[in-house]
Amino acid sequence: MGSKRSEINTFDYLPQMIGVSKGFLITEANFFASLTN
Repeated sequence: MGSKRSEINTFDYLPQMIGVSKGFLITEANFFASLTN
C-alpha cells in the first residue's frame, strides 16, 4: 500500500467516476424531460 500504488489506483478509478457522472447527468436530463411532458 505505497503512495505510488494509491496514485495508480486513483488514475484507474478516474474514468469510472467520469462514466458515473455522465450517467447521472443523463438520468437527470431524462427526469426533467419526463417532468415537462
